[in-house]
Amino acid sequence: MKEPEELGWWNFSDTEMIPDGYDMKSIPKLTQDNFQTLIAEHNNLVEVVNAIREKLVIDIDFDT
Repeated sequence: MKEPEELGWWNFSDTEMIPDGYDMKSIPKLTQDNFQTLIAEHNNLVEVVNAIREKLVIDIDFDT
């Protein structure tokens, strides 16, 4: 488990340039590698949240 970080276009291996007004910006392409990166970061975030819940002994009732 590592400290979560905000994901940006630089975290993804495959990007493409798209027009943004008079400028161009880089966005992640819809590739398998990028999806795996996104899933790995999501899973890490879930681990961090679960660890925080265990340390704080929070019992969340999702039925209400």
